[in-house]
Amino acid sequence: MAGGSIQAVTRSGGNDFHGAGYEYFRNDALNANNPFLKAAGVERPTLARNIFGGMIGGAIRKGRSFFFASYQGTRERNGASSNSLSSSIFIAPGLTDDRSQQTLLATFRPRLPNGNLATAINPVTLALLNTKTPDGQFAIPTPQADGRYSGSAISTYREDQFNTNLDYRISQRNWLAVKFFFFERAALFALPNGGANVPGFGADESQNNRVLAFHDTHSFSSSTTNEVRIGYSFIRGDMFGRNPILDSDIGIKRANAAAYPGLGLIRIGAAGTNSLAIGNSGANVDTQSAQSSTTLADVLAINHGQHSLRLGGEILLYQDRITTNNNRRGQVIFQTFNNFLLGQANNSTYGDGLAARTIRASDYSLFFRTTGT
Repeated sequence: MAGGSIQAVTRSGGNDFHGAGYEYFRNDALNANNPFLKAAGVERPTLARNIFGGMIGGAIRKGRSFFFASYQGTRERNGASSNSLSSSIFIAPGLTDDRSQQTLLATFRPRLPNGNLATAINPVTLALLNTKTPDGQFAIPTPQADGRYSGSAISTYREDQFNTNLDYRISQRNWLAVKFFFFERAALFALPNGGANVPGFGADESQNNRVLAFHDTHSFSSSTTNEVRIGYSFIRGDMFGRNPILDSDIGIKRANAAAYPGLGLIRIGAAGTNSLAIGNSGANVDTQSAQSSTTLADVLAINHGQHSLRLGGEILLYQDRITTNNNRRGQVIFQTFNNFLLGQANNSTYGDGLAARTIRASDYSLFFRTTGT
């Protein structure tokens, strides 16, 4: 199993009080517009980012106990990221805000498999074309004159970090340090990877992290020192796609619609044409994960003349659990806009259930090192 080990050294307080504060601010006032959006007549995307925080440290009891605390917050509204920009998505030339059956038949003149002109638009297609998301926009946006849509939706990000250190001199030979780290974030991806590529079907992600560590250093003598470290880490992450439109709203029937409401992923257009995708299948979007690890380590150091000896060991207990959707709402593909108007799907997939994976691991390590002449 591949992996990495990261060790971070955090500041400690002292006998005197010290503190600092900071803020980083950025907005879109001086940013250039995306060339594809500019060509499509779309205004410069929103970009506002604030990173701010502060720190303070000092003595609880001079010469005996100390503290240090820090905080950092991040707030962002971003319409210029890859999770926010729809660039040249092909829909259909001629589609306007007038989506009556009469106008659609006259504009697109859809043909049946036998070559005859259709006399009606599929009722589910007609309902979907006229359905709007909660912000009042069409679920299938109206494209520019060339049939392609470019636009920007706002993704948001919020993060809070808090860290505190407590150091206590138990005696002249014993020093105890306690560290606690808190992290929490919430994000909205307007255009989640693998999902819709036009606004209205975003995904909410949340993550929180807790780290608690104890470090005790005891000097038995001027030549013998022992260190004990105990640590616990917990990380939880959840991601759920938004479902502003229900299957039942437009006349689609699905066996598990009551348990997993929402609109499945619908793709309109041939593969490789930057074709339109709306809805949310659930796959790769609805996920839950939880990771935890506990560490216990002890290191003994002995120095005698020109010789030194270090020996110790570590125990690591690790658990990782991930739960993902198995394409609960399914996916439907229409090869052409003509097929979409007639309700003739070229491909569809459907699955139900959860894919869950749990990993538990235990690592035991021992070391011995001696130096000298």
